[in-house]
Amino acid sequence: MNHKLFINLITNLLKVNVTIIQNESDLQIISKLYQINFGSPSMFHLNSLKYLISQVSSYTFLEFSDELEVNILFFYFNENLFMIGPYIKINPERKRIEELLIQNKLSASFVLSLEHYISNFPILTSPRITETITSIINSFDPDYPNYTFIRIEHHSSKSTQDYSDRISKKSIDYSSIYQRYELENQLMMIIETGDIKSVQKVFKDFTNFSKEKFDKINSTYGLNYYNVHIGYAMIRVLARKAAERSGLSVVIIDEITQRSVQNFKTSSSITSLTTLITELTQAVHDHLIHKVDYSPMISKVSEFLILHYAESYSLTQLANFFNISDSYLSKQFIKETGETINQFMTRLRCQKAAHLLTETDMKITQISEFVGYFDNNYFVKVFKKLYNQTPSEYRNNKISKD
Repeated sequence: MNHKLFINLITNLLKVNVTIIQNESDLQIISKLYQINFGSPSMFHLNSLKYLISQVSSYTFLEFSDELEVNILFFYFNENLFMIGPYIKINPERKRIEELLIQNKLSASFVLSLEHYISNFPILTSPRITETITSIINSFDPDYPNYTFIRIEHHSSKSTQDYSDRISKKSIDYSSIYQRYELENQLMMIIETGDIKSVQKVFKDFTNFSKEKFDKINSTYGLNYYNVHIGYAMIRVLARKAAERSGLSVVIIDEITQRSVQNFKTSSSITSLTTLITELTQAVHDHLIHKVDYSPMISKVSEFLILHYAESYSLTQLANFFNISDSYLSKQFIKETGETINQFMTRLRCQKAAHLLTETDMKITQISEFVGYFDNNYFVKVFKKLYNQTPSEYRNNKISKD
């Protein structure tokens, strides 16, 4: 059997890594490539990999899924063991990543790294993988026995709903085209002005209009909107541009869109788009409320601190990162923001903590560590200084008011 050809066929058709496992050194390479040191997907530990392959039997596709819903699949063919992956089926929500970090007693500073780690994996479904491999196997050996598929997952996940895309071949309705552009402009204006009260209703009107009217438009416009990849990309670009026109930092815009970019590759769920539109509008709203004419340098520094609020950076580290002197950064930051960098970071952390206190049932010690305070007593002290009450009092007061 030509192993190289077999692997190349799978790789080219699925755009996924394929590894033939012949000895422990192959497992060590896999572990080194994919094992991470925080919120760790345990299946990539060397001992875990050894155990997993011991469970693989002949004529079986055995798929494993970890806490982040990262998957790998093993199977034997002609007495050779192959591994497909890693791959994901849908990009996990940030909430799921935060929950995993909290469970592992890690701070929010690891969120972006985990998201980057996951985004490197292709999105594939189990049927597509198994059907493709089966077809390739049959091309090598038409009489080869059929395979059984078995999936072992770390935790159960909710199924996602699929939506079919339908295009009707009817005459062009130009009035519908004009209506669509009017709704697009209305949606963009609402995002640009940060109108969080109206955004979901207008977006719902826009998507309902698309479903009802686009099958009447026999044109490229209609086709594009009913193509999942193109349609979602178009709406995403419109939303990004509207947010950018408001003056919202492109760094923040990119962070919001990157959280959902993987979902747009395969998902047709309108929920994912609604979340993106809502988050962008909320970010614009917050930006306009607190809009201050910072200099370009201080804007960059403040944006960096907002994204990395749970991490600890000294004044010297920040100054070196932005290639300016310590004294200039310190004086200019206070001059433009009215706060020291430490005060700015404390406020960001406590604001996030306040949100978690009212929106989750996390323990206060967990919240403290998550936002970057590993000394709970110190966290209580700075929180009380800012909110004039302890975290416990803040949570209880909010609950009683609700």
